Amino acid sequence: MEFDLAFSFGLGAGCARCKVLHVSAPVEDDLITWTGDAGETVTFYPFLVVLAGTDKEGRSLWLPYWHTVEKDGSTERKYGQWAPFIDDFLFKSLVEQARASGFL
Repeated sequence: MEFDLAFSFGLGAGCARCKVLHVSAPVEDDLITWTGDAGETVTFYPFLVVLAGTDKEGRSLWLPYWHTVEKDGSTERKYGQWAPFIDDFLFKSLVEQARASGFL
């Protein structure tokens, strides 16, 4: 079984069709939670999805995320609409630059 995704991009970038290779998520103890302006509890759920292009060579990384907002016994789930999608060679370059500068 495999899981395929299609991403429709703006600015003339077209559509990327991909197969999911791997998904990483933080362990529950590492989740970041804070109290919002209205006293609600907000929790951030980031993911790292490794993808293989089905219509081009190479891999890409997608960083979707969710938030849960809890208040008065109810939970609202919100999808992060600005999830980055980046080719793996660009991501590696950025991480290597940060590491070389002593930040990772």
